Amino acid sequence: MSQTDFKTYTEHVESGKTLGNDDATGGIREFAAVNQVNAHEKGLSYSQGIRRYKIALVYCFCVSLGAMLNGLDGSIQGQVISIPTFRKAFGYQSNGQYIVPASWQSAWSGGQRAVTMIAALFAGALADRIGRRNTLYIACIVSIGSVFMLVFAPPGSFAMILVGRMVNGAASALFNCIAASYTSELSPLPIRGLTTGGLNIWIVGGQLTAAGVTYACGTRNDNWAWRIPLAVQWSVPALMLLTLPFIPESPWHLVRKGKMEEARKALVRLYWLSGDDVDQHLARIDEVVLLEAHNKDNGTGTYLDLFRRTNLRRTIVVAVVFMCQEFAGVQFVLGFSTYFFQLAGFPVAQSFKLNIGTLSLAFVGNLIGLSLINRVGRRRLFIVGMCTCAADCLGLAICSMIPGQAALWGQASFTMIYMLAFQSGIGPVAYALVGELGSAKLRAKTVGWGMAVHNTSVGTTQVILPYLVNPDQANLKGKVGWIFFGVAVVGAIWAYFFVPETAHRNIDELDELFARGIPARKFHKTELGLDRSAAFETEI
Repeated sequence: MSQTDFKTYTEHVESGKTLGNDDATGGIREFAAVNQVNAHEKGLSYSQGIRRYKIALVYCFCVSLGAMLNGLDGSIQGQVISIPTFRKAFGYQSNGQYIVPASWQSAWSGGQRAVTMIAALFAGALADRIGRRNTLYIACIVSIGSVFMLVFAPPGSFAMILVGRMVNGAASALFNCIAASYTSELSPLPIRGLTTGGLNIWIVGGQLTAAGVTYACGTRNDNWAWRIPLAVQWSVPALMLLTLPFIPESPWHLVRKGKMEEARKALVRLYWLSGDDVDQHLARIDEVVLLEAHNKDNGTGTYLDLFRRTNLRRTIVVAVVFMCQEFAGVQFVLGFSTYFFQLAGFPVAQSFKLNIGTLSLAFVGNLIGLSLINRVGRRRLFIVGMCTCAADCLGLAICSMIPGQAALWGQASFTMIYMLAFQSGIGPVAYALVGELGSAKLRAKTVGWGMAVHNTSVGTTQVILPYLVNPDQANLKGKVGWIFFGVAVVGAIWAYFFVPETAHRNIDELDELFARGIPARKFHKTELGLDRSAAFETEI
């Protein structure tokens, strides 16, 4: 497309006219750019996509770095309580030991989860209003300030820790939501599974870093034993601030704002060295945005539209996918792995090393999952992951019923196997599905909704687990595996009927599949025509 043609094209778009040949009612009937881009991207393999779109891949990974704060924050906040100098600084002495008041522990955890959930809900609206990059800048500033409060909180200042954790939780929610929506928008089809599912590998990387730093610093005899692990969280916003000036704004956001020239410049940067026609990509984005603008299902793009018409189905799937992720037992295994290692007879120091080893297996599992996410598909990988986690919880539960050292070793082994299995399937796939299932117009809000449900599920599980496991409560220990086995089986059955296959489908194709009410198990084999608008009830 020449510069003259491009100028004519942008004037045509900004005048509010549609692309393609209009029918008698003014409806959009031809989507040349959509069809051409779809055909081109579907002709590329996974490895070809990585090589061709390496620049877009780098941009997506830079934005996903913010998700590392989720892993760091969630792990460090829990692990610092095990550090003796922290318990001395914020606890009271009882029977020769320092104990952090349970009321404040609950307030820290519950307060942070509540704020994180609220921030996730507002993240989508904020990103749609001011843009993805500006939202990330806000998250960086908020995180730096909150970590400052945590690191330099004087001993005994419980309220300062509470405020710091709540504010940092809000920043973490912004990072997660923007990373999921940004990677979904910017990624060409062959690498979309890698970039959206790759969000989880940054979270696991944060958890692994937290475990290593806490282990290295926890034996110090001063307050820096807990301040250093908390200060490590500064690394995320600091690195983000260094990279954000070089990261382009989402062209999808710019097109919706009518900033066609800026959108084209962003696409030039994204598709640099790929050989793709950026004007064709720009036309394709505009065609999809115009179609969705006229689709009654999307309404005016408010949160209420998530629960209307065909969007309700997407919203439910996004929510239950994240609920399955938590209720399959990951918080139980992740939170009590060190405990099971100690039951198996390992010394305390050795059990913490094994916990680091377990998280290393989780990291490897993510790499396996990301290598299979296109080849095997999201749907199959998720269902197999649910079944594998169910089988693992069953094995752990059976071992808990058998006396003897061998059974204790079995429980410890199943915790390690679980993390490998979970992170090979459910872990990365859930983030890929959440980033892909929302319509283009409601994507940021759909992601925010999903993250809010995720945080609610995590908080619910963390509140219930101590009552099931603690010796002064139900004292079920490994027998909790029976509960998670049952829930995981139900989740696997639900996934078979309701989780659609999103691999190898672009956003306009997914819109049509949902609009036509295609059953989830038939998404991957349903053939679509070239006339996208015929599938929708429009307002034009």
